[in-house]
Amino acid sequence: MQHTIATKIVGFFARRNLIEKDNVDWCVYFIETRIFSYATLLLFFFLLLPISRPMEILVFLLSVLLIRRRSGGYHCKTEHGCFFFSLFVGVLGLLLAHFLEGKYIIQLLLLFFSVGAISIGPVNQPELHLSAEEYRENTHRLRIMTILLVCIAVLMVLMRLNLASYCVTGLLVAAISVIAGKIIQNGRYSQCR
Repeated sequence: MQHTIATKIVGFFARRNLIEKDNVDWCVYFIETRIFSYATLLLFFFLLLPISRPMEILVFLLSVLLIRRRSGGYHCKTEHGCFFFSLFVGVLGLLLAHFLEGKYIIQLLLLFFSVGAISIGPVNQPELHLSAEEYRENTHRLRIMTILLVCIAVLMVLMRLNLASYCVTGLLVAAISVIAGKIIQNGRYSQCR
């Protein structure tokens, strides 16, 4: 279904010469992945509603996604595996965030751990084919996003907002993914020697 939608969208623009013929396949792939990502995110939101309030889910998902977008990390081999693993991690993350509500010292400790772990990123995944310059730019943007989210999380903790635990837990989930991705990346490189 997503392939059909993507093909129709790209076809519409290609017929108007807004997309070059050489780029049609890439554009179809790009739109397919975006449709899948947004549909999955929307589905996650609704599946997580029974265990958390909408604002808590939004803060958690934004914290994870804003870092994961630049950091890389662990990736499953299939879309289905990714979906179920991400849902499992989301449920665990929200349950942990519920537990951490009001425990501000623990939140600060987890926040510092998360910053340390994220600072070893991004994971340079071979599938992305990043040049050295693109990797440096990605690293720079990851640092800026991390600093911004940490400042927000610290303010939330200092203000004793319950939402702080959801932001901190989102950063923690992203940090663990970076660590897992680095371990896998190092394993790949050690096998090449």
